[in-house]
Amino acid sequence: MLEQKALYGVLSLLVNILRSVPFVILLIVMIPFTVIVTDTSLGVAGAIPPLVVGATPFFARLVETALREVDRSIIDATQAMGATTRQIVINALLPEAMPAIIAATTVTAITLVSYTAMSGLIGGGGLGDLAVRYGYQR
Repeated sequence: MLEQKALYGVLSLLVNILRSVPFVILLIVMIPFTVIVTDTSLGVAGAIPPLVVGATPFFARLVETALREVDRSIIDATQAMGATTRQIVINALLPEAMPAIIAATTVTAITLVSYTAMSGLIGGGGLGDLAVRYGYQR
């Protein structure tokens, strides 16, 4: 349905590249962009853009996997009943993939907690700030 091989190839490459970059390096590489967007590279505001850029491809790949695991026969049956592409997505794909999408959301939330700990390196607060101040600087 509505297959866009070129767009998928570009987005898949981008997701794979962003997922392979360690978050600490992403924090440092994104400092100029973060300053442009938030006028600071420190604190909570400075940690938000790298968190978004780090978590989005991770979550996207998990949701893609969840949607790919939906049995093709369900999609074929829905098409045979005359459903539109929108109806297939809303009434077949999403309900069937929902448990895996919820699991992906949970895994992403846990990953974000570890990312926020690393954002303490740039003064993002939280566990990372505690580790830097009391573990490293002390």
